[in-house]
Amino acid sequence: MCGIVGYLSSSKLINHELINDLLNSINHRGPDSRGVYKNENLLIGMNRLSIIDLENGDQPFISDDKKVTVIFNGEIYNFQYLKKRYLADISFKTNSDGEVILHGYRKYGLNFLNKLNGIFAIAIWDDLKKNLILTRDPSGIKPLYYLKKEDKIFFSSEIKTFIQNNISKKVNKDGLLQLFTSGYIHHPSSALKNCFQVNPSEIILISNDLTITKNKIIYEPSENGNFDYANFKNFEEYLYSIIKDAVNRQLISDVPIGLLLSSGMDSMGLLSIVRDLGKSENLTSYTAYYPNKDFSENILVENLCKIWNIKNQSIKIENSHIREDFHKMISTFDNFDFIPVFASKYQVCKLAGTNHKVLLAGAGGDELFSGYPTYLASHIRKRLPFNKSVFNLIKSFYKFKDQGIHLSNYEKIYRFLEGSSLSDKYFHFFWRNILSRKDFNEIEFFNGDYEKIFKNQIYYYDKFEKDYSNFDRLLSEIDLNTWLIDHALALWDKAGMAHSIEIRVPFLDLELKNNLIKIPDKIRFSKIGKKLLLRKTFESKLPTEIINFPKKGFSVPVRDWLTSNENKKFFKEIYFSLPKGIFKEQYLFDLYNRFEKMSSNESYKVWIITCLSSWMNQYNIKFE
Repeated sequence: MCGIVGYLSSSKLINHELINDLLNSINHRGPDSRGVYKNENLLIGMNRLSIIDLENGDQPFISDDKKVTVIFNGEIYNFQYLKKRYLADISFKTNSDGEVILHGYRKYGLNFLNKLNGIFAIAIWDDLKKNLILTRDPSGIKPLYYLKKEDKIFFSSEIKTFIQNNISKKVNKDGLLQLFTSGYIHHPSSALKNCFQVNPSEIILISNDLTITKNKIIYEPSENGNFDYANFKNFEEYLYSIIKDAVNRQLISDVPIGLLLSSGMDSMGLLSIVRDLGKSENLTSYTAYYPNKDFSENILVENLCKIWNIKNQSIKIENSHIREDFHKMISTFDNFDFIPVFASKYQVCKLAGTNHKVLLAGAGGDELFSGYPTYLASHIRKRLPFNKSVFNLIKSFYKFKDQGIHLSNYEKIYRFLEGSSLSDKYFHFFWRNILSRKDFNEIEFFNGDYEKIFKNQIYYYDKFEKDYSNFDRLLSEIDLNTWLIDHALALWDKAGMAHSIEIRVPFLDLELKNNLIKIPDKIRFSKIGKKLLLRKTFESKLPTEIINFPKKGFSVPVRDWLTSNENKKFFKEIYFSLPKGIFKEQYLFDLYNRFEKMSSNESYKVWIITCLSSWMNQYNIKFE
């Protein structure tokens, strides 16, 4: 695990001193060691977080003939298998997974990337072909950004590299519109103009003259990870086995591993498997909770950990924590990752970072098994005849009642009516909107083109609609490729790496996902919004109160953060310092007035605008 940076120049005018400045911007991702490779027109470097082969695993890895150089961020979970199966004739100098990438590429070329099961962002310099190769894991767990400026292409694990080194400071206006709808950026866009994310599975080849060609990773399952469900009594037994296999694979480490634990069935299920594997004796779990009991589930977690003799460390996130760390958190979540749960993830990782470099997390379970209420809403909406006028009429009579809680039942109804008045391609995406369509009229540069805002997400709707006749499977695949990658995984990566922690997500293990498709859709997606198959799978492993605990989601008391006596002035000043030209000035005043009077639930809108204001002012970002 580490952070990687670099740039390729077509002019051969290389500033060799710049590499350290680039690496300094992401030193938090890997404080244990630093490695650099340079030639007449290339500079690449990495900051290492030592997890596998602590003594010998420093990067970059360079072939004996000096023709191939590799740096990478992440872990290759099947690297030992790959060594035995494909590279048995190679004499390895280390026990690092990074050296496997080097020799695998040297022997098999780009095809070797198809065999990697892991979380990774990789940069390869091929001196024979004079190509810089950038690629990212198929699940989109590890980030990688690139930006072309004049005669150079830069890349980094985080966009703050480009901002802090004055490579780019222009905001992406289309990205702003994505932020105001979804609450996050849609890949391959980023918060910066002309800066892009490498897509999951994408292979980008950059020649010496900066010509870009693209290829794609197509994962090839390994022979020893291929399960046949015919060998099991039922689908629950089969599912438990493939999850257990993934967890066991992802426990590979030369440092201790911890667990991010909530009362949710996903992380609780992972804990039960770690116990089953006999590897929980020295495990520490980490939990976040709040003074506001409406948002906290820590008692359930602490009771179970006590019964199972698991060491649990909990952090009560006070309003003061949010204020004191706010600007630092905004710097961490630099790609418009402003949905307020980021603050909770930051705080729990801050706690865990004092003891651990590796944590397991339950991300992906809701997307794989349709656990979100949005799936149920989409399921209902799909079965209703679409009539825009009818939905708009119903909405006009609906009186929104604020409860001071994000996603109260009143708000859920309002969101359903708002989204349902859109056509089939849009309503699922619009459940999670930040600004309403009425609010969008107050954006000074918005021209009414919703299709352009959602084009990166609609791409997946069109793609999977052709592949899957089962509507629930369609929604699952869409969210696995949009919401999960651009929101949930992005938050965990940055929250973890801000405190030098690698976060692993066993539910998104490539072998597990490959085996999961053998379960019929009608079984996998039974009882939409309830994750029935997963509940049945863990019902004999977890206490009844966990299995039957209603899904609450990772909600946060954002109104408390914004309005508490010690925080209100601080956040209000940031909110009203938003650079001009984005919103009509009167709208900002009216919105804040409604927020203060609680005449409607505007907390998320005020929060997002406040975060954006902090980000733009901290870095002197230009809005043009």
